Amino acid sequence: MDTHHHTTSPDRARSRLKKTSPVKNRSRTSSVPSPLLQKYLRFSPLLLIAAVNGIVIWNVITRVDPQKLQHMIIPNSYAPMLLLLMSLSFFLGSYLFLNTGRGARIALITGLYFFLKFQHVFFSLSVYLFLLVLFFGLESSSFIKKWKFGSKNRPK
Repeated sequence: MDTHHHTTSPDRARSRLKKTSPVKNRSRTSSVPSPLLQKYLRFSPLLLIAAVNGIVIWNVITRVDPQKLQHMIIPNSYAPMLLLLMSLSFFLGSYLFLNTGRGARIALITGLYFFLKFQHVFFSLSVYLFLLVLFFGLESSSFIKKWKFGSKNRPK
């Protein structure tokens, strides 16, 4: 006859695993914005700076005599206006393309374009082609550098 009486109490038979709460059926799209929207939100301070910069440029254009800006810092360069235009193109380009490197290249080409305009350089097709080739050369060298030396955005 068996003297051991095996009884299992409800306390001893429970699982030791943590109980999980039931998953609520929620739509993830309503609570989490898309990755592209998240990137634009992260870059939104650049858009704010570009807007302020645009307002400053508008005020300079409408209220300041161009002769006062013409020879400031560098003779016949309109340097303050050129710097404002370059910074506007940097911040706006960085926001639009979500890439500060590309924004810097756009600012460089924009600054070169306006500098040549302020110097009264005649813009023929060859000058426009030079600026385009320079821009795409900088873009392609940046792409090759990222591709060659590794990047998490490497094309597959």
